[in-house]
Amino acid sequence: MMIDLLGAWRGRSGDQVAPTAAASDRQLPPDLLACVDRARVRHSRRDDHEGNPIIKLRAPAFGEFRWLGLEDAADRVAVLWPELAPALCVRAAQLLEATVTDVAMAGVEKRKRRPWVWDW
Repeated sequence: MMIDLLGAWRGRSGDQVAPTAAASDRQLPPDLLACVDRARVRHSRRDDHEGNPIIKLRAPAFGEFRWLGLEDAADRVAVLWPELAPALCVRAAQLLEATVTDVAMAGVEKRKRRPWVWDW
């Protein structure tokens, strides 16, 4: 059922009418939001040759790719959803970045320091 709704939104089914152009210029499509919601982040145990962490993102429609930053993610969104305005592509990339940040912060919170009492 969800796939039918998403397909109708993208114009693949004649059952439902797509939103007006004015509404689609201001909102992210529901299928893109679903992909962002299902995105999963994975950290590599090793760093790259420059010492940066290797972060991979896997999301429906995007596949798996290495997180290189906001600009790269916005370009990927623009390729997969060519009808989106550039500002909406950046917004979608910001949502992906928030997912990456949440996972990164959770990893930092797991590494708790030992109490200073034990360091003497």
